[in-house]
This record gives sequence, C-alpha cells and structure tokens, in this order.
Amino acid sequence: MLANCMRQADPTRPVISAMTTWDKDWEIFDPLMAAHDVCGYNYELRRAPADHQRVPSRIILQTESYPRDAFANWTLVQSNNYVIGDFVWTALDYLGESGIGHWYYSGDAPGEHWERDLFPWHGAYCGGIDLLGWRKPISHYRSMLYNNTEQLYLAVREPNPDPLQITETKWAVWPTWESWTWPGFEGKELQVEVYSKYPKVRLYLNKKLIGEQATTEAQQFKATFTVPYTSGELNAVGLTDNNEVETATLKTSGDAARIKLKADRTTISANGQDLSFIAVEITDNDGVIRIHPSNPIYLYQVPVDKLRQ
Repeated sequence: MLANCMRQADPTRPVISAMTTWDKDWEIFDPLMAAHDVCGYNYELRRAPADHQRVPSRIILQTESYPRDAFANWTLVQSNNYVIGDFVWTALDYLGESGIGHWYYSGDAPGEHWERDLFPWHGAYCGGIDLLGWRKPISHYRSMLYNNTEQLYLAVREPNPDPLQITETKWAVWPTWESWTWPGFEGKELQVEVYSKYPKVRLYLNKKLIGEQATTEAQQFKATFTVPYTSGELNAVGLTDNNEVETATLKTSGDAARIKLKADRTTISANGQDLSFIAVEITDNDGVIRIHPSNPIYLYQVPVDKLRQ
C-alpha cells in the first residue's frame, strides 16, 4: 500500500491527501480515507460533523476552501477537536487558471473561469495576497480569525456602478478596497466594512459619529455601516470597556498628480523567463493613493538603448 511506503520513507509525518466529490457520493471515500492518518477535504468541511458520527476516529483537515467561507470554516475548526485546520485556495494569486476568483460587471463575459476565455485576465485572483504583495481585505479578515497580531481593519465595498451589477464567481469575494475616494458617488450610500477583534467599534466621518456596532464572534468579528459618501476622512475605532483604543483611517485623495512605479526587485535575468512585477500607483500631491483614477493608464515597453539616448 502506498501509505505504508510513505511511512517507511518518512515515519515522522502523517499521510494525507485531498479528496472531493463536488457534491456527489461522499461515503465512497471511506475505505481510502481509512488508509490515511489525516483525511483531506477539498471544499467539503461542512460534512465533518456527520462524518464524525459515522467514523469517530477520523482526523480531518480541509485542504482547499473558498475564500468567502472563512468564518464558517473557522467555526468548524474551533468547535471540533477532530478538525485540525483549513487551507484556503489560495494564499497568493498566481499565474495560471486565468480568471479564477474574478468578479464581473453586467455586460462582461459571465460565468466561471473554466467556461470561457476571460482575456484580459491572465492570472488567478483567488488569493488573499495579490501578485504585487498587496494584502486584500479578505487576508486581513482571515488573519484576525486565527491570530491576534492585528485587531482592526477598515475597507469599503465597491458599489454597483448603476445601472450595472457586480457578480461574484465561486472563488471570489466582493471587491473591497482600502479607499475613501469614490468620485461620482457623492451623496450615494456606500457599505463600509470594519473587521475587528475588539468588542465594539465606532465609525466616524469627518469627526462626526456615524454609529457604533458590536464586533464579537456573534457578529463574525465584522461590522458594516451604510454611509452616504462625502469626501474627507473616515475613521474606524476599536473599543475596549468603552474606551477608544485603536484607529484605522482612510482619507480621500486629491486629484491625481503623480505616477509611482514600484518594482518587486532591482534586477532580473535576461533569459526570457524571469519576471518582475511592477506596481503602478496613482497618487495625489500628498502621496494618498487614488484607487480609481479617472484617466486610463497606458504602459509601453521601451528598449533600454532608447532610454539612454
């Protein structure tokens, strides 16, 4: 048996592999799972309580999961000592499976990434961290569930651009941004999300209190405020014993004034295979990033010898 061969090669590590049926017969895996030390569930952790009743000795690890199911999966891990963890698909964006994790607007090609060509998508967008190393809001939320290294995070859900609608695909989460710059939405209601390990949070806009909400486990460590958009400064404040302890801030940017290019390395190999990912940041004069610049950005590849002329 392959499992025994693996144990002979390395007796220090448990034998595990990932299994899924995409909602088809699941119990057919019971004999195969019995050969493992830990049973890997791809997208099937919801089955764990019933499986534990049927096979009490089984140790379960979710080996792939949808990003949007972070809280539900965390709850199963915390509530059941036979469930030892949850791996999300994925931690990082990557080149391949083009369009997985994307969302789309009305009029765009609909459906999942495997159903059609989704050009100009050329990479996966299901990661908690993008190709440039930027942590998406879902990464901060997931980190708060499992760690206490950060306690407060503030972001804004992208509004539907009337008359269009945003649609999420299976591995997607709603597009949410660290930005309080939404030109064209003045006076319109935006959804502000606060992720918090504090018992309560307050939200202020231009020093005016918008509201206060609990952010305990019962609220999934999350508060959503509906705020009519006006430019300025948005502050989320974490409360302990009704004392304001920590603040997260988003500021409206001024007009686009600068273009900043930030490469992830200083040299690459001239072999036709090496890559450097370059972030293009549009900022105002104070360095505040403008997430949604109104003008298109054009990128051109220029030979080095042309730059030296």
